[in-house]
Formats: sequence, structure tokens, C-alpha cells
Amino acid sequence: MKVVYSIKDIRELIAKKHRKSPESVIFGKGATGLCYSWEMHGNDVAEDDPLFEIEVSSRSFSEKKLPDWKIKCETFEDYLSWELEEFKKISHDTIWIAERTQYHPRLNITQTLTKAHLDFWSTPAGWKNIKSRRGDTVDWKSTWANALTMRCNQVWLTSFNQNTQQSDDRYSPL
Repeated sequence: MKVVYSIKDIRELIAKKHRKSPESVIFGKGATGLCYSWEMHGNDVAEDDPLFEIEVSSRSFSEKKLPDWKIKCETFEDYLSWELEEFKKISHDTIWIAERTQYHPRLNITQTLTKAHLDFWSTPAGWKNIKSRRGDTVDWKSTWANALTMRCNQVWLTSFNQNTQQSDDRYSPL
């Protein structure tokens, strides 16, 4: 990857990445410590010269842009409002709920989703779980689908809650 920086800028960025002082970053082959090699295009350049082209391997140094969702849920309150919005979307998606009912016929889908929402996803533990993800997006539909399969979230249909979903009394929860 070719990037245009001054050596001074590169030294400061690398030092910041490794939490070291800029003076501890050494360029060149055979040096010890925080050593980065580079290939200059053109004549020798002084450290504070204006920008020049430098080759930096992606393994040794890279600037990463945070995904939009990580910026969006930087505080717990922001995450909570985002998660509640996604929970409302999925709990009002009747087509998705009907599809899930085919796969989990004796499970009360809406109550199971509510239980997963209240017990985990709307807590700081759920926020930490989401923050630890590395992807560029969060697939909430698959997150909620996985919540249905977890035994700790499952709420089974009984004769008391038949009004929300059909039930066969011959079946009992495991």
C-alpha cells in the first residue's frame, strides 16, 4: 500500500500505535526495537521534509477506520436506543416471526425475543458483546434468530398464551 506521509508523521503514528515515544521508532534494516523498513522513491529526504511517497507493509502499520455502527454506539445510552429500535423492528416483523414459527413450532417467538432483549441485549453485557464484534455491520436478524435457539431465552407455548400463537397440547417443553 502506498501512502504519502513525512517520516516524522510516520514515526508519530507508529509510536502512538505502540504507546511508545516517537524517538524509540527506528527505521531501517537490522535495527532493533520498533523497526520499520521502507522504500523511498526519489532522493534522500530529511525527516521534516514535506510529504513523500513511502511503502508501508499492511502487517506492520495500518490506519483503520471504525465501522459506522461502532461510532454510533460509543456510549451505553446510544447503544440502548439503537438496540431498542432494532428490537421493535424485529418484534413487529410478522413475516419473519411466521417463518421462525415454522422452525420452532412450540416456542413463543415474541416472548422469547422479549426475554433475550430484557435479560441480555439491553444490558451492559450485551453492549460489551456488540462492541467486541469486528465486522463492518451488525446483522441483528441473525442475532435474534440465534437468541431463539438458546435454551436460556426460550419461552414455550402453554394453554395460557395460546392467543399469540397456535399450540398443540400433546407437546410439552423439554
